[in-house]
Parts: sequence; C-alpha cells; structure tokens
Amino acid sequence: MTMVAIFTGAGISTDSGIPDYRGPNGVWRQDPEAERLVTYGPYMADPEIRRRSWRMRLDGPALSAEPNVAHRAIAAYERTSGNPLRVITQNVDGLHQAAGVSARKVLELHGSARSVVCTACHARSSMAEALDRVRAGEDDPACRGCGGILKSATVMFGQRLDPVVLGQAMSIAKAA
Repeated sequence: MTMVAIFTGAGISTDSGIPDYRGPNGVWRQDPEAERLVTYGPYMADPEIRRRSWRMRLDGPALSAEPNVAHRAIAAYERTSGNPLRVITQNVDGLHQAAGVSARKVLELHGSARSVVCTACHARSSMAEALDRVRAGEDDPACRGCGGILKSATVMFGQRLDPVVLGQAMSIAKAA
C-alpha cells in the first residue's frame, strides 16, 4: 500500500470564500495594513493592533466558510482509496476536517484559527468562546487563567513553525 501525502495551501480554500494573503485579490492587496494584524511583534506590542485583529476575526470568512469540492474530494479519497492518507496543510481554517478528513490525518503546519492560545501560560480554548467575549464587549480578551495575551492558535508572521509539527511533516513526506 502506498502512503499518499497531499500538501495544500491557500489556493484550496479560496473557492470557499477565504481570500489568500498575497494573490491578486489577496487580503494584503486590499488592505496593506492588515499584515500587522497577523504579525507577532506588532500583535504582542500594541493593544490597538490586538483589538483590530479580534474585530477582523469577527467579520472574517474563515470560521463561517464551508468546504468546497476540493476539500470534499480529498475526504472522498480518504474514504474510498484504501491507501493511507495524510494531509499536510498551511491552512488554518479546518476545512479539511469539516469536509470529513479524519482530524488525526490532517497536519496543520500553521496551526488552527479555530482555537486560541495564551502567550503566557499556553492554555488553549476555542476561538468561538473568545469571539463571544469580544461580542460581549471585551475588545482584547485576556486569558481567563493567568491574564496573559490571547492570540489565535496559528503561527503568525514573525513566529517559527513548531519544530515537532515540521518534523512530522518531513517524516510524512519521506514516507509518501
């Protein structure tokens, strides 16, 4: 049996209504200042950047997007091919899992926008809960456990990839 590794990036989710960052209709072409909202240094240093970042998430398409035909095709391949499958994705949207790919077979190189993490104590909770707090009036919600800064559980620009996740991706690629 042949191990199949599928690598995906922003292009697979654009048909789900999630724009890429750098493409012709990318987020940064539409609003060059938006890059600061997902860059670690400015995010950590400036409460106003964090407030804008939380508002961007409230209005953004990532959490309400639905899997498209490409996501569903990969899920169908997993179910029907008989070959072991792993998906290595740069995407943070969770659409592979929403389409039906087993969560344990998806390796998210850049983390997940469906969770938040405290930058101080590393506690995790759901993005939905954090956004509910923003809707309720907390413009920059802090960690409920330690009061630290919360951020999306994604690898922001200026952060390094998790070496464990990167090592897993390299092992999967070599085995495929």
